[in-house]
Amino acid sequence: MFKATADSEFLCACFDFTNPEFLAWYEERVKKIVRMGVSVIKTDFSEAVPEDVVFYNGMSGREGHNLLTYLYAKNIYTWMKEICDEHGELPMLWGRSGYVGSHTIPAAWAGDSSSDKASHSAILQAGLGMAMSGVSFWGYDLGGFYNTGYIGNEERPNIEDYLSSVQMGLWMPLSRAHGKTPREPWQYGDMALKEVKKWINFRHRLVPYLYHTACQSHQSGIPMIRPLVMEYPKDPIAKTQNLSYMLGDALLISPGFDRDEYELYLPEGRWQDIESKEVYEGMTFVHIENKAFADGGTSLRVFQKEGTSIPLFAQKEVLHVPAQLWKQEDLEFMTFQKKDVD
Repeated sequence: MFKATADSEFLCACFDFTNPEFLAWYEERVKKIVRMGVSVIKTDFSEAVPEDVVFYNGMSGREGHNLLTYLYAKNIYTWMKEICDEHGELPMLWGRSGYVGSHTIPAAWAGDSSSDKASHSAILQAGLGMAMSGVSFWGYDLGGFYNTGYIGNEERPNIEDYLSSVQMGLWMPLSRAHGKTPREPWQYGDMALKEVKKWINFRHRLVPYLYHTACQSHQSGIPMIRPLVMEYPKDPIAKTQNLSYMLGDALLISPGFDRDEYELYLPEGRWQDIESKEVYEGMTFVHIENKAFADGGTSLRVFQKEGTSIPLFAQKEVLHVPAQLWKQEDLEFMTFQKKDVD
């Protein structure tokens, strides 16, 4: 028994996934809730292991610290899959910690992140680092998990920080809002509700493209989100860019973070802003100015690569995304054709 944190009032126990008796006991309990209909399990806080514990197989806490996080996720996912396979369903984990091999177990999230807009760039860089390490199915707490006030109390994020976090998170492989205080958009007023509804609706329409990108990742190992250097390895400037990224083959995402204005690098080819439809030449920098959401602005730009066609649900308001494959007549395509060459 140990305290999970220095100021914790409670004692907790460390699961021993090297003990066959514990595995049998825990497997029964996991499978019971999966049979009840649970298809997603959050494997939270699996990294807390005292160095002086001794596991059933003789490992010390120091030796087994990293391995435990993998065994935690692997066993639960395996047990879930055995039950879900009986009904043709797909299980999923929402894992906080990992180790070598964890990329084979979907999915991961960034842990307890701050709501502060200035910290959002660190979240993105963590996600791109995970992607470069082979972890494709990843997300973070939209709205941020915590927002500590000046006197140490927990506060809701301000509307600009909240919307900036949610907007970027809806252009990630996985999107989930979560925090120590409410993160539902209606908690932040009519303007926030309107903006978030608009973004979520477009993400639902984008599911065919996201599904294609996820399948591509599963088959090839290429992550869903990619730093520019992965897509353009021979471009020396792309190697220096860590605040923008590719989502699949066709979309370049540029969050504004806490910058009022900045220079965005676009790689080779031509690029079209999917909202304004303005076209930009590549291999150059574009000046971007961010206006506050309250002034009708946005903190994120999305550009489509020349010569790509993105499948979307044709329905403008998607309230339900079917689990089965959809028909061609359900789709429309957002296409940015190559410029004719004489």
